[in-house]
Amino acid sequence: MKATIENIEKGIANYLDHEFLDQYNADSVRKTFIGVGISLYFRKKSQEIKAMLLGDMGKNMGIVDENGMIDIELLKDT
Repeated sequence: MKATIENIEKGIANYLDHEFLDQYNADSVRKTFIGVGISLYFRKKSQEIKAMLLGDMGKNMGIVDENGMIDIELLKDT
């Protein structure tokens, strides 16, 4: 299965928002601060990950095809 980096980012953000934070036992104010912190950290790291995946490293490993689509199964198994 292949996906764009944007779809992968949306999936990770959705997971963090609906799966991770929903399981965290805290009041709504604390969950908001935790969510904002995770979001800011994820945004910073996603730029670094995007550069690695879409750059030479991702292409040399065969994770990214010539259209910029990312092979999710191969990435998961790597």
